[in-house]
Amino acid sequence: MRRPTLVLLALTLPATALATTVLRQSFDQLVDRSEVVVHAVVESVEARAVPGQVPFRLVRLRVMDELAGHAPATIFLRLPGGPDDRGLIAQVAGVPDLAERDEVVAFLERVPAEMTAPPTVAPVLEAPGRSHAARVAGAQPHEQWYPIGFSYGTWIVEHEAGEAIAVRDPHVAGLHAAGDAAGELPPERISLAAMSARVHARRAAEAP
Repeated sequence: MRRPTLVLLALTLPATALATTVLRQSFDQLVDRSEVVVHAVVESVEARAVPGQVPFRLVRLRVMDELAGHAPATIFLRLPGGPDDRGLIAQVAGVPDLAERDEVVAFLERVPAEMTAPPTVAPVLEAPGRSHAARVAGAQPHEQWYPIGFSYGTWIVEHEAGEAIAVRDPHVAGLHAAGDAAGELPPERISLAAMSARVHARRAAEAP
């Protein structure tokens, strides 16, 4: 069983602030704790709220390549934070602020099924962030995913001189990392080809 990789602590404030703590981990540990690793592009962003839960943005990803595991063609990424059904905004440190057409590499773990079962209500306020997020109510996609450690497991893909470069999401600066990593820490920048090779090599080394 995979260890939980983050903890959210809610504070009762007019604009709710959420502190985010993740486990410090090496690149190999990041690969090991991911069910799937994908290279994908953002197709849409929705703002959703469930009474009694932290509101969230639901990011629809179109998978371009599987670096590890078997992913569906479309993935729904759940990113905590944003407006809720009461007109409050939950601010969560260290969560990626993704927008339509962003290209990403994401190390993913599954969202617990009990969190995806309740229907959502439309948030009262517009969602802050880089992308216009439609306020949506109704049934949730049953299968949703978290990036491991939020920004810790999210890279933005940039194209430089014909080469794809994976750059760690800058919101990682808002995370508090705890514990000691076993091995080399993940790089801030790495070519997509080199990252893919490292992920494949790690999965091959761990295969029975």
